[in-house]
Amino acid sequence: MSLTKLDIVEREIVAAVRLLFDGGDPIAVCLLASDARDITSRLCEQRNIRPLLDLHPHPNKADLYKIANRYSNFFKHARDDADAVLDDFDEREAHAVLFIAVNDFRRLRDGMPIEARIFGMWFVAWFDPSQHGKEFADRLVGIETMPRPKQLALGKSFLEWAREQPEFREAPY
Repeated sequence: MSLTKLDIVEREIVAAVRLLFDGGDPIAVCLLASDARDITSRLCEQRNIRPLLDLHPHPNKADLYKIANRYSNFFKHARDDADAVLDDFDEREAHAVLFIAVNDFRRLRDGMPIEARIFGMWFVAWFDPSQHGKEFADRLVGIETMPRPKQLALGKSFLEWAREQPEFREAPY
């Protein structure tokens, strides 16, 4: 089987979204999102496309990338901190990392899998409800005030609904 880096990223994004909306392990979601974000950011840089993190008005880009990798580095490495304890894991931060990966993936490839498109809409509605567009917004109204399990269930039902819609099935990917 031949796989490109973008093929791998697409699979990571799809798996992360499905796992997230199915209420799966947030550490696995975070790791998939972080890996996808790392690859897409690097591919953007190599192709002279500004990755989403570079568009952030943060004064120190190195610090911003360190923040984006904070959890995944803890989950994957034990070189210098074998006995460390992570006391402040916030699974919602994985949503932001996945959103970055989805946006950079969109810049790298024409079209996106339905999971990526639906996650992007869900994230915007969840993160900043004033920003969700009129298209399909009625399906996500009130998401920002729902308890987390309901937010995830809404994402899952939105994805299932979108799979049945011609405008999603006929779009690239």
